[in-house]
Amino acid sequence: MKRVVPSPAKVEIGFTGDRLTGTGGAALLAEAARRFGLPERLAEAVSVKKRNRGASDAETQWSVIASLASGNGSLSDLDALREDGVQRELLGLSSAPSGRRAGEFLSRLTKRDVESLRGVARHLSRCVAPEVVAHELEEKGYVPVFVDGTGIEVSGRLFEHAARLYTGERGYWLHAVFVGGLWVSGRLRPGGDVACGWKGQLKRDVAPLLPKGVPAWVRCDAAYYRGAFVEHVRGEGWDLSISVTDPNKCRPVLDVVEGLPEHGWEDIGKGESATWVRYRPSKWKGSGRRSRAMWWCGCARSGRASCCRASR
Repeated sequence: MKRVVPSPAKVEIGFTGDRLTGTGGAALLAEAARRFGLPERLAEAVSVKKRNRGASDAETQWSVIASLASGNGSLSDLDALREDGVQRELLGLSSAPSGRRAGEFLSRLTKRDVESLRGVARHLSRCVAPEVVAHELEEKGYVPVFVDGTGIEVSGRLFEHAARLYTGERGYWLHAVFVGGLWVSGRLRPGGDVACGWKGQLKRDVAPLLPKGVPAWVRCDAAYYRGAFVEHVRGEGWDLSISVTDPNKCRPVLDVVEGLPEHGWEDIGKGESATWVRYRPSKWKGSGRRSRAMWWCGCARSGRASCCRASR
């Protein structure tokens, strides 16, 4: 057996009286918050604290936001922030709550408080979105909009209001929408419909960020393969792509390509070939003869329709 001889690098250890922190990026976060007036808006949005001591409502909310932005997703991470005087100074916090106090604060929020915070989030999105939209137009010529419903499975009695997902497990749906790389909308809902609430999110959280005439391309998975969703997106004047993997939904397209000759396929690399097939679902609004809409389904030779694209 070969003997392993440790040979660590030579390290010099010293001491300093300087005040240090491992999260110096908090200064950039705080600058953005000041630029958009976030502390003031948080103070106006929520007021649930009963005693005038410790961290204020606004400081508690700002502490949670800053902790999440640093990649710390647990309430206990706030205890580290509370002890990091340099980070607190960079964030402009005179006081920070413990994880326990923050949890108590969050438990007292009402639906009205949540709606007020949603208004703050919309304000921030409208402040940042113009630069994001301009960047995407310059880089791509259009603005990508990604709509997604992510299942979060949970177990145990500590998770309240969780409901059954389509997989049969208990959990929540996190419905998120991104405009370019900007997360502009998020809703956490107990189980149920995988695509629940998309209309409100597109109407109130996304549409105000995209000026009329700006080319936008909405992308999502098969959960949004439904006539009402497609019609709404088309009504906004946006392009649309939906990934379709359900065999029943793919069937009409696959029937069209059944027996297609070899010259009808195009090599797309990595041993796969594809073709374009036009198909218009008869039950969807606007799919009749008088409609100018065309529903295009790209079909990969692997035996499934890879996307459904609506255009005018």
